Amino acid sequence: MGIDVGVYAGSRRYRDLEGTIPRAPRRHAIGADRSGKKKLPWPVRLFLASLVLPWVVTVGPVSLSISRVILLAMVLPCLVKWIGGASGRIRASDIALLLFCLWSALSLLVVQGPIDAVQPAGILFVETMGAYLVARCYIRDADDFFNMARMLFWIVALLFPFALSEALTGRNFLLELFAAILPSYADAGNDMRAGLRRAQVVFEHAILFGICAGSALPDPSGPGPPHSAVSAVAEDWARWSNGFAIIVIGPNRGHRRAGGVDDVGRAL
Repeated sequence: MGIDVGVYAGSRRYRDLEGTIPRAPRRHAIGADRSGKKKLPWPVRLFLASLVLPWVVTVGPVSLSISRVILLAMVLPCLVKWIGGASGRIRASDIALLLFCLWSALSLLVVQGPIDAVQPAGILFVETMGAYLVARCYIRDADDFFNMARMLFWIVALLFPFALSEALTGRNFLLELFAAILPSYADAGNDMRAGLRRAQVVFEHAILFGICAGSALPDPSGPGPPHSAVSAVAEDWARWSNGFAIIVIGPNRGHRRAGGVDDVGRAL
């Protein structure tokens, strides 16, 4: 709990104590030379990189994205590692998410029948529990989280020019490029929002791009430590990221934000 020292700032007692109070760590302390730190585990790097590949692999009646293929390959090893205790003790959140997947599968079974429920229930488990277990098993400390946040942030930063171009011109150049190499997601053909096209970029739908980009854009002025690992990555890009969120992600919400013009002005 913070202490408001404004009233006591001029007192002798405060001046005596001021030198003994540790100051908040500066950004350069967090972003200091990390050459001796471990790198982001390769399963996490592989999964994050797969998110920007829109190629689709068709196996019989099942269409698998590259990220789904990666998760299918890792879900069983991660389950074994999780059950064996290699990723720490089993927590209530683990059980809660597992029960959610089981309840969702049961719901699909009741509503759609056993034949039609197998594929969506399996995909839901792989994409939900599988992705969770990758993080649960391989993001184990602050360095792992810092490296994950940094990689996700730069992925969104690299996609930004293509998202802006798509929002303004209505043409998805990056998806067309990938589609010329291998079968890829279809153009979702989303409608206009606030005068801009909802940017899909390399994702199956514009909403998914909004989720990915939004998760990589923390608010440096929000609650919490002002110099945390994530805000250290984004601090120099705060104005850019806020403008990006308003211009590209904002229209995905389907309505105009109150005071949006003022937000754009402050961001730029």
